[in-house]
Amino acid sequence: MSKTDHISNTSYDDIINRYLIKSIPVVVQDAKKDWINGKITDINFPYLLLNNEVLQDSNPCFFKTNLRMGHNADLKTILTKLANNNITNWFFHFQNCDLPTVKILRVIVPRPYFLSPHVPPAHYNWLLMSNEYETSIFKSLELDAGLVMISQLMGMNHIRISPKYG
Repeated sequence: MSKTDHISNTSYDDIINRYLIKSIPVVVQDAKKDWINGKITDINFPYLLLNNEVLQDSNPCFFKTNLRMGHNADLKTILTKLANNNITNWFFHFQNCDLPTVKILRVIVPRPYFLSPHVPPAHYNWLLMSNEYETSIFKSLELDAGLVMISQLMGMNHIRISPKYG
């Protein structure tokens, strides 16, 4: 198994020629340098997302969490629970594909500096959050082919990228 490259201070041409054309995954470590005030660690993302009318009423395509929420849990219910800050040891991953929500999230998580303005933004993106959650079991994300953006909003996750067979 090969290790995924971790790069910084990159360019559009470098990303295209070394990674995207060859369908090779890459982690751009300084991709968040243009996020809100550059202080991504100081933001309570569940609270920020919960207080946006478009976001709180959206339905993610997929979500995964270790919180017991029942079968009818929606984004607003989960974010309300997480925004309290009284809960620890949680993870929440969601794929956003609702276009109005995608547009709002582009303000919070702007286009990475290394993508050219003429590249259409990814309509499908995964947003990952966690709080003091540690596990040795990887969680599955349903990734599409082509450009996929995975943004770690808060906390930390270990990600293993595996090819799909068949």
